[in-house]
Amino acid sequence: MKGKEIQKGDNHTEGEKWEKQKTFLTAFIMAFILLSLAMIGTVLAVQPVLPAAQEEKEQYDYQPPASDTLTMIVAGMAGNIPQDFLLIRYNPQYGQIPLALLPPDTLAEGKTLGEIYTKEGAEALKRSVSSLFGIVVDRYAVLSGTIFMKLAAQIGSVVYELPYEIVYSREGSPVHFSAGKQQLDGQDLLDLFQVPTLKQNPVEKSELLGDIIAEAINQNMSAASEKRAASVFKLAVNAVRTDVTSTDFELRRESAAFLAGMDARFAGNLPVQGEWQDGNFVLSEAFLSRVRQYFQPA
Repeated sequence: MKGKEIQKGDNHTEGEKWEKQKTFLTAFIMAFILLSLAMIGTVLAVQPVLPAAQEEKEQYDYQPPASDTLTMIVAGMAGNIPQDFLLIRYNPQYGQIPLALLPPDTLAEGKTLGEIYTKEGAEALKRSVSSLFGIVVDRYAVLSGTIFMKLAAQIGSVVYELPYEIVYSREGSPVHFSAGKQQLDGQDLLDLFQVPTLKQNPVEKSELLGDIIAEAINQNMSAASEKRAASVFKLAVNAVRTDVTSTDFELRRESAAFLAGMDARFAGNLPVQGEWQDGNFVLSEAFLSRVRQYFQPA
């Protein structure tokens, strides 16, 4: 089964299985959402791998405006509880889509991101993340596993080489991923975001799943094409709680269509760095600096 084996109990109805999938798949959902909203970058300076890419400037007749740049924070939910946060930037001037997967225990202004979102809402989350990194976060989105499944069915799968075998039990049912290259669909990715050992290790989780997000973007650029973008945007904007507007979509439609027709890689992961302090995850100065490098200080 696409390079992995998943076994589930036969006593669950389809409705019960659907309800149990309401856990969050932050990164991959956001990759698809950004494609859907036509917020994917195009190239003036191609940097296919972040953060170690070398500039290779290529000039085109069409040059996307700097005003297309947009930064978003995504809260991924399991019920009413945020599970992860994805910070992602559409940067058309440099052909980059940098992203970083942050744990809900990330400390910002004396509180965790999870606490800020739960108690104060999405606008407060945008302000706190902006202050934490010294950047401007323009938009937010709030997503659940159920919404992801609908979007993934519309967009497609991702081919990724897992570096090691993953085995765990969820609600009494074993889940098994073999090491090596395989094609991952929506359910596979949902399962990966629920791996207990990854939940306990935000650095490893950010590195592995952030890389999968980047691959999802790079392999599914066709979702941002002129032919597909409008229909996918309509599906996404009606399903997701967000302050992204139709104007955001229209302003970036031309550059997204341009990018979709190119054979290039634009997305790259910035794995989180930090340490646990008194139950909170404190980001390192090196990581904060790296994010500012690609997200541009306010």
